[in-house]
Amino acid sequence: MEEEHTVVTQLRQSLTQHNLVSRGTPVITCVSGGVDSVALLLGLHAVSPDWQLRMHVLHFNHGLRVRWQQLICVTYSLPA
Repeated sequence: MEEEHTVVTQLRQSLTQHNLVSRGTPVITCVSGGVDSVALLLGLHAVSPDWQLRMHVLHFNHGLRVRWQQLICVTYSLPA
């Protein structure tokens, strides 16, 4: 098994510790294309197989980075 990034490990622990989602939950991640929202999206994508999360991406348009968000969704096969 590949070594997991610390952020993903912390996300996995937070989901468990704080009961933030249930297995199979649809999760809508609002992504502007900034570092923080992209990190959250990729972290949730990393844990989604174990949590059976149904990932959806909502683009929050600041008028910036729309193509970046679209590229991420295509790269990780996430519906946008």
